[in-house]
Amino acid sequence: MGALIKRDILLAWRSGGAWLLGVIFFLMFITFCVIAAGGEAPQLDAYGPAYIWLALLFATLLSFGAIFSDDLSDGTLEQLVLSGLTSFSVTVAKWIAFMILTIGPVFILLPVVGVMLGLSVPRISGQALSVLLATPALAAYGVMAGALMARRGKGGFLIILVSAPFLIPVLIFGLAAVDSYTRFGISAYEFRALGGLSLIAMAIGLPAASAALTANLE
Repeated sequence: MGALIKRDILLAWRSGGAWLLGVIFFLMFITFCVIAAGGEAPQLDAYGPAYIWLALLFATLLSFGAIFSDDLSDGTLEQLVLSGLTSFSVTVAKWIAFMILTIGPVFILLPVVGVMLGLSVPRISGQALSVLLATPALAAYGVMAGALMARRGKGGFLIILVSAPFLIPVLIFGLAAVDSYTRFGISAYEFRALGGLSLIAMAIGLPAASAALTANLE
């Protein structure tokens, strides 16, 4: 499994920057939001966390379709299974690689984006913590949607329809957690809810992705 994670990271690194498309979209979305708001500090502080969460969700949605489709089309997934790896092991490896390659860079940029939006330090901290707790859920639903739509190339609009209902609760509690952090800190119940959503996502999304992957390989 570790070798597969390393392989995905190396392939992304050698892809000529294709893995950075989500990060670029994230930064462009935030920049456009700042311009649209006219740079007004009160408005940016009020809606900044929503801008960040929407940018993050859209950036990850752009990447869902590529999680399995390329490896399935060129026969790599079939070779991995024939080499002795289970479909669940492949799914978990893809899940970890997705968190590192797609959500990891965005998480690193959160303090910079928070400053761009004029957010206070507590709000930036709450934003970072909410994204950190939600990352396993975003990635789990991503590999599930990617596995379900793998035979349809990049999935297109269908992959959004499949994953959006699962991502909405994450968005709701993620936004609420940022506001609650300024009043209650890490003890706010929204953070516990985000942790619970991530556990549920792993319990549902990873087995479902493994089953879909097995069906696609048959």
